[in-house]
Amino acid sequence: MLGKRIIPNVSEGNALVQICSVLIVSIGGFSIGAHFAWPSPSTPQLIQNTSYIGQVTIEEASYFSVISGVSTIASSFLVANAMKHVGRKRIIWSMTIPQLLSWILIAQAKSIAPIYIARALSGIGEAIGFCTITVYIGEITTPELRGKWGSMFSCATLLGNLCITVANDYIGIATAAYIFLFAPLLQLVLVALLPDSPYFLLEKGRYDDAKAALRQLRWKTDVDDEFLALRKDVERQISESGSFMDLLKIVTNRRALWVITYWAAHLPAIQRVFRVRHLRAVHLPVSRS
Repeated sequence: MLGKRIIPNVSEGNALVQICSVLIVSIGGFSIGAHFAWPSPSTPQLIQNTSYIGQVTIEEASYFSVISGVSTIASSFLVANAMKHVGRKRIIWSMTIPQLLSWILIAQAKSIAPIYIARALSGIGEAIGFCTITVYIGEITTPELRGKWGSMFSCATLLGNLCITVANDYIGIATAAYIFLFAPLLQLVLVALLPDSPYFLLEKGRYDDAKAALRQLRWKTDVDDEFLALRKDVERQISESGSFMDLLKIVTNRRALWVITYWAAHLPAIQRVFRVRHLRAVHLPVSRS
């Protein structure tokens, strides 16, 4: 973390550190998007005789999406609890490990078993990203920047979807896996340079560290007013009890739950559209089930 002497003693500050922090953690969204869309361009190649691991049946390939989905759901509960104790920054940093291992397994695979393991590992990375990155972005940015840059994670995810589709089609599965190692490797290095969430530090009673992180993020030394307001918010939220029924009782929570449920129900259909497109592109039969 940068020392107090480096941060300028100004009243306005600078948003550059916040923007860079958002961009760095959004690299994880790029990896998530690539892993999520990977089955669509890869399945048609794997079920042909020219596959680099030998021919894979359609039934075997159908488990690619299932395995990662189950892994994501199972890991989400652990990630949510770990985030409260370990911190947002460390959890985001740790997501690079399953993503790196996943790409390496895909690139080095000689049979379908390593790919199954890779899909399970990618699901863990997705759980970490979806549970943690948006929380971190929301906690480190000001309301003005949150509105402008809060969607960067989603944009990076869609960019990852696009890039893996193009890469797998033109350079092959194994080569693309090696190339996509750059994203988690870059994230591994850069996330270590970021400040942790001031909100998390306040939750743990680390007030000096929280104020230092806030100074770095705002790039100014005078953050006393914001720090006191944030401290009051944290203390208030800690004192308030939350329950599952709050999702149904509070109007805004019900709306958010409906949006999440709607998109969760439609994502498999969207993924199937892309898979059907690729199957037809290589003149392979498409199951209607």
